[in-house]
Amino acid sequence: MNAVRFVVGILLPRCFQMWTGGLAPFRSLCVLSMLLSTNLVLAQQQPVAPVRMRLEAVSLRARSSGPISLRIRLEYNEPQILEGNLLFHVFDGARLHGIQLASLRYDNIVLQGTDFSFNMLLPPLPDSGNRNYEIEAWFETANERIPLSTSGILPAGSSTPDPYSIIANGPTTRGAIVCSVSGRTDPEILTDNRRLLHEVLSPESLVSQQDGEYNYLVYFPAARPAVSLPVDPLELCSYDIVLLTDGALRQLEAQQMQAITTWVEAGGSLLVAPTDAGLRGPHLEFLQQLFSLHASRLLASNDGRLIVADDDLGILGSYCGLGRCVLLPTSPDTVALSASTQEWVRGFLWKSRGVSLPQSREKMTSAIEAAKQRRQQEDPDREYMTDAYGNEYYLNESGQPVYTGRASAANALFGLAAQKGSLVSFSEAVLKPQDIQMVPTSVVAGLLLAYVLAVGPLDYMILGLFRARKYTWIVFPIVTVGFTLAMVQIAHHYLASNDQGGTLTITDVGDAGRPLRETQLELHYLGARQDVSTEIQSGLVTAMNAKPLQLQGRFPGRYSSERRIEQWSPEMQRTFSFQASDEVSVQIDWDDAGLVTTADGRQRLKELLVDQSGIECLRATVYHQHEDFSVIGTRLVSNWQQELQIYGTRQSQPEPRMTQQDLVDHAAVASRYGFMKYVGQVSPGGGADLEDVSLLDSANPDQWLLCVLLKTDTGYRLIRKLYCLPEH
Repeated sequence: MNAVRFVVGILLPRCFQMWTGGLAPFRSLCVLSMLLSTNLVLAQQQPVAPVRMRLEAVSLRARSSGPISLRIRLEYNEPQILEGNLLFHVFDGARLHGIQLASLRYDNIVLQGTDFSFNMLLPPLPDSGNRNYEIEAWFETANERIPLSTSGILPAGSSTPDPYSIIANGPTTRGAIVCSVSGRTDPEILTDNRRLLHEVLSPESLVSQQDGEYNYLVYFPAARPAVSLPVDPLELCSYDIVLLTDGALRQLEAQQMQAITTWVEAGGSLLVAPTDAGLRGPHLEFLQQLFSLHASRLLASNDGRLIVADDDLGILGSYCGLGRCVLLPTSPDTVALSASTQEWVRGFLWKSRGVSLPQSREKMTSAIEAAKQRRQQEDPDREYMTDAYGNEYYLNESGQPVYTGRASAANALFGLAAQKGSLVSFSEAVLKPQDIQMVPTSVVAGLLLAYVLAVGPLDYMILGLFRARKYTWIVFPIVTVGFTLAMVQIAHHYLASNDQGGTLTITDVGDAGRPLRETQLELHYLGARQDVSTEIQSGLVTAMNAKPLQLQGRFPGRYSSERRIEQWSPEMQRTFSFQASDEVSVQIDWDDAGLVTTADGRQRLKELLVDQSGIECLRATVYHQHEDFSVIGTRLVSNWQQELQIYGTRQSQPEPRMTQQDLVDHAAVASRYGFMKYVGQVSPGGGADLEDVSLLDSANPDQWLLCVLLKTDTGYRLIRKLYCLPEH
């Protein structure tokens, strides 16, 4: 009772007096207290998600046509165990205005009252028209779908999470990424050694400065500590080149070194600048496997430093499977490289056209001159020329350049961005069912004429004959339905097929015919709408058509790709893997380079392929520079090649009557679009443009490529072996 008297009789009158008495600080304090109280009440009214997620890209920039590595941390502090799946929706730009590119469900995540961190991949995605990807994420349990955000606080009544943004490449931009691996715990802090090597690996000097195309190139060295380097080689497909320096080599574990070796043999590029002491046997074996031609020269000192015996070259370069490696001189301090050496290292690792072993351009120059003389003798009335990148061409009657390679050249209408080359359309044309055809115009015209006659003069005369014209509104719908059903049956007759599409499997082999990588193109052509599911293990999948991917499982480990195929709408999907889906059935001595480099060897190769049982060999072709040698199968000039010779280079080829030989040609040599004008090959990425499928650099005299096309139960299989012979 006394407390009430105190509040009513003393405290309230005193507060009123202070409020009205001009005490501004007191009034401000009261207003601030009320605002804070209001915000606290509103915050308590907003729902707080039990799970928060932090998502960031491992690299600030993304590589063109490659997967994107993400670092994810789920924050959960409840005592109960929470089980569920992560659901991601990836958009090109903001959700309201962007296009959905992919939907991923990452299965079987268990949260136990503490933070859960892991790395995952996004599949290769198309370049972004908005220059960024936005990701919405949910945590799905058996009972609810929890929207995820960094703060965990969501607007009242909202089930849409806050989006996460990732910087992407634009439709004309080329993202070139180097994985800069350091042994330091703070890899972002650059030593003089790494800073110089980043400049050495910059590809800007490889592209045309005159046309300003370097403006379309975004080069970014992504710093990573050695302990974070992945053990799955598929994650390395996010990079063009891997750089090991600043003590990174000695910190690598066996699984990490195996992942690098697998990736390099499949077409990656590696630069090693060891400054390490304490190297162990596995590290030395790792280098000896990559630099097999110099394996006997690579030794280790007593304190575990790398020694190169008889080091007269100063720098070691090596072909390794489909990839390339460079070992720089060992030094505890800055690596000093001459300007010419820097130029060669840059061109060799980026696979710039014509850059080969040994470390000079003399071999390429002499090879180009020899090829020009040979062409001139075969066709003395035509003058052959060579551009700055070793590509041979001549001028047609209109003065346009016509390149002699099997792949066409193109102008830079799309900057340096990855563009779908002719291999995509060739594959779709070859894999599409051959028994389908369009409904002839004469049939459509005849059916339409019959319908007009039936609902017009015939209806009038016949019903008039029976004096029953009042029934025309019954006859007219019946006739219309009948003609509609007839048209549907005619369309099924011409467009339907017993064949639902096929697959093209491209398997690249190394020594002893060991598979190094595989690309599978799967085309579906269905007579009715149908949901199709494909089980994939250890592979990167991407949609060749403009439809969002739907993946469920543990991408890229074991998962399924779900697709809805529309009626009579061909859809193709690419799967890239470092493992072969089947054994290589061609039994030849894959290590015998004489089978491809000499005429007698190619004759022996033909006999070996013809005599083998259990395989149906359709084509066998050897490629070297601007020449090709048909071992099995006669080369025919296709409709597309004829038009190319007549009209010169074209951005878009006419609808072709494509042959199997055309398919092999365009899988061997890249179309010269964008960045591929300057390089003969890129590191594996798994993108829908198939840029990383081509192998042969037609300006490199070291390279010979053998392609064997087989017929299989489901389509075709192309087995290839790239021979890199620096001493040839």
